[in-house]
Amino acid sequence: MYEANSFLEKGEIVSEPSCLTPGSTTAGVELIGRRALVTGAASGIGWACAERLARAGAAVTIFDLNGDAAREGADEIGDEGKQADLSDYKVLDNLKIEADSVVNNAAIQYIALVEEFPPERFYLILRVMLETPFRIVRKALPGMYEKGWGRVINISSVHGLRPRRSRRPRTP
Repeated sequence: MYEANSFLEKGEIVSEPSCLTPGSTTAGVELIGRRALVTGAASGIGWACAERLARAGAAVTIFDLNGDAAREGADEIGDEGKQADLSDYKVLDNLKIEADSVVNNAAIQYIALVEEFPPERFYLILRVMLETPFRIVRKALPGMYEKGWGRVINISSVHGLRPRRSRRPRTP
């Protein structure tokens, strides 16, 4: 189901799963002994991040609403995949976060005219894309402080800066 995303390295496109050998990378990033958590990582940008972190040697935990896809992806890179509804406060409160790198990538989108945009959907979007990263980082920080090392990466598509007309709430 998963095809390894292509990465440009030394002028080559790498797309074989065999490229997931841990160790030094062309960017000089070595994460052997580190743990990473990537949300929304069963596909797309999140999957590319999880794969790249694994290639750099990190043990990667994939969180995704699609648990089967998260586990399948994790199996491919030799790590852990979990189903997690990150919009659910109970789920967030019960998550055990043991990561010194967190990639907040989970996102949802809803497109409608502003006057037709349901407030409940707006609150859900805020919860998943603003509050969830805060709660996850809040849980990860004590371990990062204890280790004296940590990274937080918040992902947004280019549409977070400049949305296309077809990809934003809009007025008529």
